[in-house]
Amino acid sequence: MLEIDDLTVDYGSVRALDHVTLRAPLGSITTVLGANGAGKTTLLRAVSGLARPASGSISFAGHRIDRRRVEDIAGLGIAHLPSGQGVIVELTVAENLRLGSLISPKPPAGRKEDLDQVYDMFPVLSQRRRDVAASLSGGERQLLAIGTALMSRPRLILLDEPSLGLAPRAVAHIMAVLRRIHEDSGRTVLLVEQNARSALSIADRVVVLNLGRVVIDEDASALAADPRSMQRLRHAYLGF
Repeated sequence: MLEIDDLTVDYGSVRALDHVTLRAPLGSITTVLGANGAGKTTLLRAVSGLARPASGSISFAGHRIDRRRVEDIAGLGIAHLPSGQGVIVELTVAENLRLGSLISPKPPAGRKEDLDQVYDMFPVLSQRRRDVAASLSGGERQLLAIGTALMSRPRLILLDEPSLGLAPRAVAHIMAVLRRIHEDSGRTVLLVEQNARSALSIADRVVVLNLGRVVIDEDASALAADPRSMQRLRHAYLGF
C-alpha cells in the first residue's frame, strides 16, 4: 500500500530524515515511534506532500506521490491528521464533519450515509453536533478530528500523536477507536506516537526512528515479547 524508499528530507542544513525505508502494508496499523526530534512528524508531512524530499521516493497504491501536490495526494485517499487535534474550533461539530466530506469520492447525495456512520461510531459527536468544537474536551476534539478524516473516505490515515495532551482514559479510548476503525473497515493506518505502550497495544508493525534513521522495523507483537528488542526501543528513546 505505502512504500517509502531511501527517503531523505532536509530543513536547510538540518537533516530530518536520513535514507528512511519502510512499508505500511494494506490493511495494517503501522506505528512509528521515537523521541522528540526523531523525524516522525516529518515522515507524515512527506507522505502528505507538506515536506519535499531531497531524495528517495514515496509510492501509494502503486502511484509515485512524492512530487505531487498536497490536494492531489489527498484525492488519492490519504487523510493526514496533524498533531494538536486539528479541528476548526470556531465551527460546530457538524460543520467540521461536512468539511471533511468535500473531497469524498461519493456524490453529495451519498454523504449523509457517511455522516450517520460517524455519528453511530461516536455517539458523543451526535449528541454535540450543534456545539462549536471549542467547547469539546481534548478527547472529544480528537474524536472529531478522526471523524472528519473518515468523512473523506480515506484508504490511508496518517495520525500524528493522537494521544498528545490527553488523560490516560482518553488515550485508551482513542486507541480502541483506531483499532475498531481498522477492524471494521480494513483501512490502513500509519500512526506516529511517543506513547509506545499504547501504540504497541494496537499495532501490527512498529518502526522506530532515532535522529532521522530507522533503528527498528519489526512485527509489533514480536517486539513486545522480546526483552532484547524492548531494550533497543528503550535505547532509542532514552539513549541507554
